[in-house]
Amino acid sequence: SAMRFVNLLGTCRIDNSTLTSSNAAGHLVSVIVNAGDLTSLTLANSDFQDTVTSPLSGLAGFRINTEGAATASVTAMGCIFNNNWTRGFQGEALDSSTLNVYAQTSTFSNNAQGIWLSASDSAALNFDINNNTAFTDNDDENIFVGASSTATAISIVNGYIRNNSNIVGVSSSFTDLVVVEIEGAGGANVEISNNVITQQGLTRCIAAMTGDNPGDSASLHARILNNTISATGTVVSPPILAAGNEFGTLCTKIEGNAISIASLVGHIFLERNDASTVTLEQGVSGSVDPGTVLDDNNDPTAAPDVFAFGSPSVVPNGSCTQPTIP
Repeated sequence: SAMRFVNLLGTCRIDNSTLTSSNAAGHLVSVIVNAGDLTSLTLANSDFQDTVTSPLSGLAGFRINTEGAATASVTAMGCIFNNNWTRGFQGEALDSSTLNVYAQTSTFSNNAQGIWLSASDSAALNFDINNNTAFTDNDDENIFVGASSTATAISIVNGYIRNNSNIVGVSSSFTDLVVVEIEGAGGANVEISNNVITQQGLTRCIAAMTGDNPGDSASLHARILNNTISATGTVVSPPILAAGNEFGTLCTKIEGNAISIASLVGHIFLERNDASTVTLEQGVSGSVDPGTVLDDNNDPTAAPDVFAFGSPSVVPNGSCTQPTIP
């Protein structure tokens, strides 16, 4: 890495800096905390760019791992993560550690993935991806948040993807733009709200799901609210997918989404697959039919544009847990 810190602790900043790749670059900045508390690491008004120029060894623009029982909080604000071979920003919580990530007023462009966050084992991941300037021209997911197949029932993923005004897919690609996937036995409370999303590719804009590895028993409470979703062409997958898989539990609140997309299959899919349990909050609808509830709570949609598979259940408002941010 260009800069590598092990057990960076206390209060730290990288400010008004430009970090760029050389042919030997891995991660431009790599932070590993395996003991103690990184109380606050702030990335401010800085550029992390061009690891794509090192295709054999280039990795993320910024990467942080927490391990053991360590805790760390990192805030990125006013930064540019551009042209990186893997991810613009990468964060992973392992073992029984806690990682808090706050990404604000920043730009993520021309990376393989914009932001990638994950929890494994018994770790906790808290995040707020809020009010960023742009997620554009990233080859894979613009935003990915997940728990890995090793996540235990103690593990928790908790946070928001909100108020991001320019999430745009790559033209003609088969890439989902915002993905939350909770595998293993992990738990999660996630809200995706008030984002402006434009799909220039062919697949989903928002996907929230429990893992489909054999035996997965994850729990996901997913609130998908008030997003504005459009496309420049015709998509071949539903713009919004919420799915319970294997032995997972999925509680959803899908309301206020304005979807103006030509889709070959419809606008919203709610799926109960395998032996999962899937529920949908009722919202303003008076119905207990999940397809009708989706139609009543989102606009513009029509009944043929919403699909509920596998008999998910409608539950009272307030059943799905809202995230809390430390």
